[in-house]
Amino acid sequence: MTSDPASVDYLLVRSRRRRKTITISVDPDGSVRVSAPMRTPKTNIEELVARRASWINGVRARLGSRERRQLVSGDALLYLGDPLQLCLERGSVRAPRADLDGQRLTVILPQRIGEDSQRAAVERALTRWYVGCALADFEERVRAWATACELAPSGLLVRNQRTRWGSCSRDGVLRLNWRLVMAPPSVVDYVVVHELAHMRVPNHSAAFWAEVERFLPDYRERRAHLKRIGPQLVL
Repeated sequence: MTSDPASVDYLLVRSRRRRKTITISVDPDGSVRVSAPMRTPKTNIEELVARRASWINGVRARLGSRERRQLVSGDALLYLGDPLQLCLERGSVRAPRADLDGQRLTVILPQRIGEDSQRAAVERALTRWYVGCALADFEERVRAWATACELAPSGLLVRNQRTRWGSCSRDGVLRLNWRLVMAPPSVVDYVVVHELAHMRVPNHSAAFWAEVERFLPDYRERRAHLKRIGPQLVL
C-alpha cells in the first residue's frame, strides 16, 4: 500500500499482460486499487491518482453513506424501477426463499432462524431472487441491443460489483451488476449499450460517446438518472 501527493492510499498492481492503460477502482470497503502496465513510471501513476482524487473520495463518501435497509415486513424495494413491498413469513422450508406475487415480494424463512440472523438470511434470499431476475432480463436486453448495434458479444456474466455497473472485456464478455435490475428499464438499457459500445471503442473518448449516442440520443439524461438513483440500488 502506498500514498500519492493527494493523500489517497492505494494498492498498486502491475500487470505483465498487454494492458495499455491505468485503471483505478474503489472496493466496497473503500480501499483503492490501481492497475497499471509493468513499465509505467511511478510518477505517471501518482499524477493520475492525484487528478482522480476528487472522484475517489466521492465514491468513498457514497459507500460510507449507504445505510443498509432493515429488510423487515413493509420495507420498499425496487424491481425495474417499480416499487415492491417486502413481506416476511415463516414456513416449512429448509432455506430462505423469495417469491413475487404482484407488487409483494415475500421471503419465507425457516422456523429455526433466530432474530439475530434474520436480516442476513433475508438478504441472501433476496440476492438470489434478484440475480435470477437480472440474468433473465439482461440476457434479453443484451440480445436485442447487440442485434440493433450489429455486434456479437461472446458472453454475459451477472456479477456482484459494488462500484461498477458494468464492464466489457477484450474478448467481448459483458459483465453487468445484478443491482441494475432494480433500476428503470431505460437506465438498464443505457448500461447495456454503454458496454456494447466498448466492443468498438475501448475507451471513453469522444468517439466512444458518439457511438453510444448513435443508439441512445438521450444517453446523457439516462446516465444522469443512474447517477442520481445509484445509491438507492442496494439491499
